[in-house]
Amino acid sequence: MHDAPYVPLYAFPGTAEWESKQFEISGRGSLNGNAEGSFLELEYRVRERVAGGLDAVIFPEDLRQGERRDGLWQHLCFEAFFSGVPVDEKARTKPSNGQPYFEWNASSSGDWNLYSFENYREGMAGVGLELDPVLTFHRREGEYFARCRIPVPAIIGRKLLLSLAVVFETRLGLSYWSTAHEGEAPDFHLAASRQMIVGA
Repeated sequence: MHDAPYVPLYAFPGTAEWESKQFEISGRGSLNGNAEGSFLELEYRVRERVAGGLDAVIFPEDLRQGERRDGLWQHLCFEAFFSGVPVDEKARTKPSNGQPYFEWNASSSGDWNLYSFENYREGMAGVGLELDPVLTFHRREGEYFARCRIPVPAIIGRKLLLSLAVVFETRLGLSYWSTAHEGEAPDFHLAASRQMIVGA
């Protein structure tokens, strides 16, 4: 994944004016495999534009013993939405909201969850995993990193359509960042937002 370039995440247009001046949020992803299976590896980077900006961010409790939990999006949450790449080229450039997809949530508390959907916001279910995800979080001067290694169900294939998103929490409240915003309101579930392609 270290060879993958960072892709910028943008706050939803017309919102988060203060946060956009204080922070630059970016991410990258790759799909890799070994004898244990396929893994989606994600990295998110929050970088200060103004010194001391990270002090305004509300990070859930530092990593302890992470558990699978619902509702992580109510606070600072690192997210990803992904689906298999359609064979049809037209569908690939504009995926359908009727296509099954997955949602990943991770908190700096170490908590996480992975959901599947049959289509847009319908048929939600927790995804059973044989291996636990691996989460690491690291802060250094002016930057904060979240890294996630997620086992990917075999049915999804070797190539993914992907969008990265962050529910970002500061003392001013929540803001919504994504690699692409395609709706009239913040909505990470929209298929058209999944514009990154990762995998073989």
